[in-house]
Amino acid sequence: MDYLNQYVLTQFEMSVRSGIQYREDAVYVEHAMEAFQEQTLRLQHSMDEIASSIASISEAIDIALPDITGTANHTHMLAEDMDGITARMDTNQEIVGELKRQMDVFANL
Repeated sequence: MDYLNQYVLTQFEMSVRSGIQYREDAVYVEHAMEAFQEQTLRLQHSMDEIASSIASISEAIDIALPDITGTANHTHMLAEDMDGITARMDTNQEIVGELKRQMDVFANL
C-alpha cells in the first residue's frame, strides 16, 4: 500500500500534470497557428492587391504607349518642320537682300 501511495500515486500525479501541461501547450500552439494563418491570409490579400495594382499600371502603360510614341514622332516631325521653316526664312532673307540691292540699282538710275 505504501508502494502504491508513494510510487504509483506520484507517477499518476506526474502524468496528470504532464497531461495538463500538454493541453495548455496544445492550446498555445493552436492559438499560435490561428494567428499565423490569419497573418498568412492578410499577406496573401496584400500580395493580391499589389499584383492587381501592378496589372493596372501595366495596362495604363500599354494604353498610353501609342499616344506617347505618336507624340514623340509628331514632336520630331515638328522639329524637322521648324528647321525647314528656319532654312526658308534664311533664304527669304537672302532674297530680300537681293531685292533691296536691285531696288538700289533702280533708284540710282
